[in-house]
Amino acid sequence: MKPLVLNMLGKAAEEMYDKLYETLKDDGSTSVEKQRTALDKVFAVLRLSEMDAWREDFKTNGYVKIYSPVIDDFFFLAHDKKFDEVNKGVTSVVTYSTSELKNLKDLSQDQLKWLHEGKRATKGLVIR
Repeated sequence: MKPLVLNMLGKAAEEMYDKLYETLKDDGSTSVEKQRTALDKVFAVLRLSEMDAWREDFKTNGYVKIYSPVIDDFFFLAHDKKFDEVNKGVTSVVTYSTSELKNLKDLSQDQLKWLHEGKRATKGLVIR
C-alpha cells in the first residue's frame, strides 16, 4: 500500500514513487521503511525537502501545512484527534484528517479539486 499523501501530490509524483520504491533493494527493511525512503526521494526530487520539518511538525503538533500541486492550494493534514481543533482554528485553509486520506485515493484530479472546494465551503469531513 502506498503512502496516501501521494494522492494529493499528483500522478507524476506517484509514478516517481513507484519507480523509486521498486529500485530499493530488499535489505531487510520493513515495507514502511522502504515507503519512507522512496517518499523522501520523491520529495527531494520535487524540491519539497521540508519533509523532515513536516514530519517533525506533524509528530510534535499533530498537524502540518502542506502545498498540493494537484489542487493548487495549501491544506492542513491533522491527526484525527486534532482535526476539530485545527479545523476550528483556521478559516482560509482546508483541513484533512489522516483517516480521510483513504477516501481520496481513487479520485481523479478534477474530483479532488471539487471535493477540496466543497470542504472549504462546509469545513466538513470526507466519508464514504
